[in-house]
Amino acid sequence: MYVISHRILFLFTKYSLVIEGDSDGNPIEVVLHDKMILSLGCLYAVIVFFILYLTYIYCN
Repeated sequence: MYVISHRILFLFTKYSLVIEGDSDGNPIEVVLHDKMILSLGCLYAVIVFFILYLTYIYCN
């Protein structure tokens, strides 16, 4: 869980930098046009689903 929290912090920091830059503030446009935010979001989703899958396997 410690590794995930650092990635979330970096993801939100990068999102904040992009929003404060030359963006119009539309969150969907920001996420879809920045490859790093998109890839970190996808990586976060894969890790969370993997943890949920392992929890399901070991609890049943």
